[in-house]
Amino acid sequence: ARPRCILTTFSQLRVLGCAMAASNLSRSAEDRNDRAALLAPDLERKAEELKHQLQTTVQSEINLLRKLMASKKMDAENFRARTQGSWEMIGVVSALFLTMDRYNELLHCDEESLVGGVPFCEQIHPFLAGTATLFAACSVVMSMILYIQMTFVPDEFLGDWMSNLAWSVEIPNRCFILSVSSWALDLLWQGVIHHGTFGLAFSVLVLVPALLIVLFYLGTKNLTNN
Repeated sequence: ARPRCILTTFSQLRVLGCAMAASNLSRSAEDRNDRAALLAPDLERKAEELKHQLQTTVQSEINLLRKLMASKKMDAENFRARTQGSWEMIGVVSALFLTMDRYNELLHCDEESLVGGVPFCEQIHPFLAGTATLFAACSVVMSMILYIQMTFVPDEFLGDWMSNLAWSVEIPNRCFILSVSSWALDLLWQGVIHHGTFGLAFSVLVLVPALLIVLFYLGTKNLTNN
C-alpha cells in the first residue's frame, strides 16, 4: 500500500509540475505577443521614416531649387548662380579626374601571379579605365553645355527651360559619380596586379573609407534636400 501511495503522490506531483510548466509557457507566449503588439507601431513608424528619407535623398537638388524659384521663395538670379556654380565645380573636378585616368597604359597579368587565373585579366584595366575616361569626358562636356546655355536664357523663361530639361540637369553629376567609381576600381585592380597579396589586402581595407564616403554623401544629400 505504501509504495502504491508513493507512486500516486509522485504522479500527482508530476502532473502538477507539467501543468505549472504549461502555464508558464502560456504566460511567456502571451508576454511575447504583448511585446510584439507594442513594438509593431514603432516598427511601422520607423519603416515610414526610412521610406521618407530614401525618397528625399534620391531627389535632385537642382529640381528642388527650381521648385523654390517657382514658388517665389528664390529669385532667378540666385537660382542661376547656385546651379551654374554646381555645374562648374563638377566640370572642373571631372576634368581633373580625366587627367588621372590611365586608359593607354598596358597591364600584363603574369600566369604565376595572384590574378593569373582570372578570366579576361588583361581586359579589366582597359574596361575600367576606359569607362572612367568616357564618363569624365561626358561630365565635363555636359557641364559646359548646360552652363553656357543657361547663360543665354532670360530670367522670366528660366523656370520653363529647367522644366523642359527635367532629369537632364543631373547628367553631369551622375557621369562624375560613375567616372570616379570606375577610376577607383581600376586603381585597386592595378594595385592587385603590381603588389599581389598586399594589393589585395589593401583593396579590402580601402572599402572602409569608401563606404564612409558614400554614407557621408548620402547623409549630407538627405540633409540638403530636407
